[in-house]
Amino acid sequence: MWQALYEELRAQNFTVVAVAMDSRPADPLPWIEAAKPTYLTLIDRDHRLAELYDMVNVPEAVWIDEEGRIVRPPEPAGSYEGFRRMNRETKEIPEEVARLTAQTKAAYLDAIRDWVRNGPRSEYALDARRAEARLKAPDENVARAHAAFRLGQHLIRAGRSEEGRRWLGEASRLHPESWCMCQRDGAGLAARLLAAGGRARGQALLPGHRHEGHAVKTLLITGAAGGVGTALRRALAGKYALRLSDLRPVKKLGPGEKFMRADITKLADFLRISRGVDAIVHLGGYSVEGPWPLILRANIVGCHNAYEAARRNGVSRFIFPTSNHAVGFYRRDETIDHRVYPKPDGRYGVSKVFGEALGSLYADKYGLRVLCIRIGNVNERPIDKRRLAIWISPRDLGQLVSIGVEHPDLRFEIVYGVSDNRRAWYDNANARRLGYRPQDQAEAFAAEVLAKEPPVTDARAETFQGGTFVTAEAVEDPSGLTTTKRSRRGRRRGK
Repeated sequence: MWQALYEELRAQNFTVVAVAMDSRPADPLPWIEAAKPTYLTLIDRDHRLAELYDMVNVPEAVWIDEEGRIVRPPEPAGSYEGFRRMNRETKEIPEEVARLTAQTKAAYLDAIRDWVRNGPRSEYALDARRAEARLKAPDENVARAHAAFRLGQHLIRAGRSEEGRRWLGEASRLHPESWCMCQRDGAGLAARLLAAGGRARGQALLPGHRHEGHAVKTLLITGAAGGVGTALRRALAGKYALRLSDLRPVKKLGPGEKFMRADITKLADFLRISRGVDAIVHLGGYSVEGPWPLILRANIVGCHNAYEAARRNGVSRFIFPTSNHAVGFYRRDETIDHRVYPKPDGRYGVSKVFGEALGSLYADKYGLRVLCIRIGNVNERPIDKRRLAIWISPRDLGQLVSIGVEHPDLRFEIVYGVSDNRRAWYDNANARRLGYRPQDQAEAFAAEVLAKEPPVTDARAETFQGGTFVTAEAVEDPSGLTTTKRSRRGRRRGK
């Protein structure tokens, strides 16, 4: 794909420099000669590129402008880890995966074309501040790993192979996510990398190694016993291995599901249940309006524990199902997008704004890839007029979660969790930009819903997008784990 792109754009001051990182230069030469590139192609026998740019996998790319400034730091170069779902016997890839692979590659190439045409005005060109924020300085272990790798290479070339391999092994141990280090240490280190998780940045597995345990990604879903968790399990069944957690037991586990009981307000519990997963879908917490002590413990402390456990355990992806109640005090006659200032409609909404802000922090400071989904209402069908605007079907929510797990360029994004609703109050262009294509529409149920809609009795609730949450002080906990006092008017309250 690079040769074709180079030929297309070379007249516009665009070039490609390809670098094969291989300590045995003879190995990549047949591939280079077969490709016959007319752009500059180099072989980096010392893996200096990996050290300079913190590259941990291939193919990765860095965008550099005419002034030598990094426009986009290392990232998967239009690749999609679809081979994780490849049939290991037949080598066949599901049609959906093949489609997503083609879409990912096409989107990446289109982004480069946009950058070449528009330069720093391109929406894909990062300014210096944002580019710097994405660059991760090596920690002590990574720095020591690069030193050990250099020493190992030197010793092997000096004829001290056994000693050199030990240092290469130490490099891989110190920096286990780097495929660039482990690949030159043979099958022993490859096996150790797979045992440590089998994933490098971009979630690639080592080619040529059969590893059924990681052929499918593992997702941790907290709050899995609740209504949204139950619906999401059905939507994701068969696509991922699901590790389910809740205070309440999850009964009737399906194929590929495992239950681990945990209290999310205890960091030790969260560290235990999140160890070894590819992504966290954090549904756990208090799911409605309630008194501050409940919200604080479940939604503030619990949310912090979720992000912190992801950081400590090296989980790369975090999907935070936030809520429409983070922006519930916008009027219904307004259309808002993901960039609006938060206007929560209660303490519950405040906790969701906190979770979004914490996601931004962990993305910028620690490199976690975060997708915040402002969910409207998850159900098989909308049940009242308000939900005709905010409803999302389980399969559409499953699609958004998959974007959070799979999208190669995800850093930190906020989208709205709604289906293709004609009455929606949200401009969900950001979700569409990430590839969201909702399959369901609330309007299909509109006639039936509106025929049963009772007269308006609360003008304030009818004015704002948050509905009755703008006046509620407490709503009964749907999980049944806690009880709160509520007014008679609160009996129809819901999300």
